[in-house]
Amino acid sequence: MRKNLTVLHRWVGMVALMLLAFHSFGQGSNVLTINTIKSSNETVCEKGDGTLKIYFDDTSPSSSTYKLECQFGDGRKFSFDGLSGNSPIVIDKVHPGIYKHFVLVREADGLKSNLMEVTRKIANACHPDSGLAGKNLVSLTNCYGLTVTVDKDLTSPNTYINVSTNGATCIAYVDAAGNIGPSFQTYCIDPEKPGPDGYDLGYLTWTRVVGVDNLLNNDITELQAERINWVFCHESDYGVSKAELFEAEQYVMDSPWADWTQLAQDAIDAVPSVQGGIADKMVFFVPSDEGVQFQVQYQVVGECQPLCDNVTDAGEIGYDQTICAGETPDMIESISLPSGGSGDLEYVWLSNTAGPTTSGADEIEHNAPTYQPGPITEDTWFRRCSRRQYCSDFYGESNWIKISANACSTIDSWSFDCTDGKDVEVIGKGINGHSFSAINFPNPSEIYQVVAEVIYKSSNPGSSIEFVDADGNTYPAYRQTIGSGNVWVYRAQLPGTSFVSYTASFSDKWDVQSMTAYVFRNVSTSVQSSGVYTVNRGYNNIKTFSIPIPSATLSRDVSVEIPISELTTDGRYLKITADAGAQHGEVIEAISSLPDGCCFKLFKVDVPNVPGNVTSVDVTIDSRNNQNGLGVNGQSWVAAGMVKTTVECVNCESLSSAGMIAAPNDICSGQDAGTISNTQLAVGGSSPIEYRWLKKEGGAYCPSDASWTVIANSNSIDYHPGVLTQMTSFVRQARSVGCDTWVDESNCVVIDAIGCSNNINCDNDFSVTLDPGTTGKIVSWNEPTGSTNCPSGGFAINQIGGPSNWSELAAGTYTVTYEATDNCSLSATCSTVVTVNPPPTGEISLNCPVMSNTEVTLAPGETEKYFYWDAPTASTTCSLGGLVVTQTEGLPSGSGFGVGTHNITYQAVDDCLASATCGFTIIVHPAPTGVINMDCSALSDITVTLDPGSTDQVINWTAPEATTTCSLGGLSVDQTFGQPSGSAFAAGSYVITYTATDACLSSQECSFNITVHPAPTGVINMDCSALSDITVTLDPGSTDQVINWTAPEATTTCSLG
Repeated sequence: MRKNLTVLHRWVGMVALMLLAFHSFGQGSNVLTINTIKSSNETVCEKGDGTLKIYFDDTSPSSSTYKLECQFGDGRKFSFDGLSGNSPIVIDKVHPGIYKHFVLVREADGLKSNLMEVTRKIANACHPDSGLAGKNLVSLTNCYGLTVTVDKDLTSPNTYINVSTNGATCIAYVDAAGNIGPSFQTYCIDPEKPGPDGYDLGYLTWTRVVGVDNLLNNDITELQAERINWVFCHESDYGVSKAELFEAEQYVMDSPWADWTQLAQDAIDAVPSVQGGIADKMVFFVPSDEGVQFQVQYQVVGECQPLCDNVTDAGEIGYDQTICAGETPDMIESISLPSGGSGDLEYVWLSNTAGPTTSGADEIEHNAPTYQPGPITEDTWFRRCSRRQYCSDFYGESNWIKISANACSTIDSWSFDCTDGKDVEVIGKGINGHSFSAINFPNPSEIYQVVAEVIYKSSNPGSSIEFVDADGNTYPAYRQTIGSGNVWVYRAQLPGTSFVSYTASFSDKWDVQSMTAYVFRNVSTSVQSSGVYTVNRGYNNIKTFSIPIPSATLSRDVSVEIPISELTTDGRYLKITADAGAQHGEVIEAISSLPDGCCFKLFKVDVPNVPGNVTSVDVTIDSRNNQNGLGVNGQSWVAAGMVKTTVECVNCESLSSAGMIAAPNDICSGQDAGTISNTQLAVGGSSPIEYRWLKKEGGAYCPSDASWTVIANSNSIDYHPGVLTQMTSFVRQARSVGCDTWVDESNCVVIDAIGCSNNINCDNDFSVTLDPGTTGKIVSWNEPTGSTNCPSGGFAINQIGGPSNWSELAAGTYTVTYEATDNCSLSATCSTVVTVNPPPTGEISLNCPVMSNTEVTLAPGETEKYFYWDAPTASTTCSLGGLVVTQTEGLPSGSGFGVGTHNITYQAVDDCLASATCGFTIIVHPAPTGVINMDCSALSDITVTLDPGSTDQVINWTAPEATTTCSLGGLSVDQTFGQPSGSAFAAGSYVITYTATDACLSSQECSFNITVHPAPTGVINMDCSALSDITVTLDPGSTDQVINWTAPEATTTCSLG
């Protein structure tokens, strides 16, 4: 059907294209033309941001949106829809790949442009020329037999990569060492995404996924996967190319671009629904770039099956049947087999109780042309469905046949007591070889109903037969199977009649065995009558079955009548016994003749003096060969009718009261119950009176019934049960001696044997921890509680082990045990384990700061040094915490330390009383000293006298030299007082001082005195009296004149003369 629809769709499409072409032709200048297409590569690795630019002309004056149709490099069609704008249209975020064969479509009217036969590649930004990859190139042959080059620097170990550049995909595995293995072919799955063409080989990685359900965000269904697998299976049968195989694979993926192919259509027809077990084994490859199509590996899962050639004619089955509800019908036969098609036939059967319809029908897994249903309880229709091997659908559906399941005889037993006035007469005969058989009933006015039955062996006349009464009325009797094989009974219920007949066909009369009538009469009798239908048969074995009989008050005689058919007159025997209580009756007979010559006899077994409380008779039929003292084989027999028992009616004088009893208190299980005592004797009836006791264990079951147990040798008016382990009900029965049944009983009493126990519940185990620094702790716990269900009470709790409550306990483990007792001698103990943990301990980690220079020397002139440090860091494992760090010795950080050794100590203490100390030492050495030795011997006092007329005098001397023992050096000799050497000293006294110093601040001075006496003076006494003023006048023309005088004389006091 899909193939025809597809062809019609293609034909309509061609007509539409022709109309569109005609429409376009009529438009004249309405033309859409692509001029050129440009592309740009991705700029970001692994990101779809490539672009396509379409330059075009559109002569239509109206604006429109456009669609760009093109193909991927692998030939798949693709389109960019809803493009708007004028030329050029820019399409961005284009994934890497090969794009070709471009057509622009105006979406308003479907007008198509010219076909632009160009190829544009959107390259991935990670290609080798980008500089992001290496040049470790290797050549290899891919799955298409083509030689390709892969840059190994682009690959990653333990990954799958693509090694094909021809539009298809070859996947290869890169192992941990970077080696590239052989490649295998895959096909794309998602037709809406590009292939891996734009990626350089080796860069794009693939994840191998097995099973459709394990694909994340998968776009393939299980049905599509199975159809693809079918395509892979059968492509060689069609002789298709790889391109055609790809087309078929895409078609079953519902790709809008894929064309119909016969291979694809046959795959859809062959796999109409999910078959299972295929898609979960197919292998897929998912790319690391989710914008790239994922792949399916080209391999076949499972075995490829031949094409389906199905049946054309379903054939016919037969026939309708009518059976008794619950019986097994005859096998449903194949009247004619399915025909048409080729290959082996496969079958499945349908059944429906709602009618001949497939709606709601049950499917029967039975691969055969005939079918044997099991027992049918309601009307059921059956149909056979068929198909040829390798076909998925059962096209062949036969006719329906009906098996009607009717309710058969409503009589399955009877029971009449002495007052009912009813009895059942059993009349039977052998009818083997007779076509017509009849049984006449005397006194028909007493008869109110008849049950008639016929026994067949080896074969049977079908699902039903008919009985005829005296008035010619017919009554259907439906077949019932006896045992597991070839014996059947037909039974029907008739209203009262004097006659019943059955007619067998000529072929059937040799298989019919016997005919029996059960005649129900309204008649007064002195017996109780009961009967039950049986379905027993046997040969060379023993069979036992039980027949119920009514109870009585006295012993009575019981007769059992058993209709047996399938008998022979060849001397083989049957032994029939009947046991009722301790009473026994039997019949044993080697059969040499039968009343009707063949097949049937009504056996009667009498059992005398059956106790009145016996309510069943066990019937045993023994047909073992050469047993029971007979050297002959046993008979093959069928007892398929009603077995009748007749019980003599007897009476007994009842008591007026069976008396009363009283029970002791409830007890604990396993204890003596005491005595159940008589409180009132039985009265009435005929004396003497006898007693017996009955019990039933496990609960309060009063009043008594047949399930109670008679207690042996319990004939007293009181009863001592002894030890009881469970609740038990007791009753005392009484009767007049001579009566067979115990119909009178006392009140019922119950003694509960309780599962006595006492229980005691101690406090939960617990632990305490000593306080740090202690060796003991007062510990207390909750006193235990408990209870007992001992009927005598007396519950008490006593401590029998361990320390007393509120004791002071040292570290250790103590078990405190209590015992609960009661008056039932029950006891229970419980214990509480008290764990006294030692005081918690802690280990302190205390880290003092590391000082880089804790030993220093004072600089000369210093009296102390200042030191700074960080506080110590500390931690403790003490669970109580409480960590405190204190400086216990030395000056604090930031103090000045004088000469000497200074200990700095810190202590850390926690709440576990753990402690730790750390510290460091600061040593301050005194400043270094030195002894200066300055030679002052060259310095002596200087005394000078100024020259007359002079006010000062320059004085020179040599500065002293010095040495020092100061380790720091720094020796210098400086004039520290007085004018320096070479100075001019005026008259006076001067002190010149030199001081030598060193770096140890040692010093030494040298001084000397300079005395400058003033110039000596004198008093001159010069006699100037002879000297008087001279006045002369130069001679004319003379410029000078010689004048003479006498020098005066003088004396002086100057010491210098």
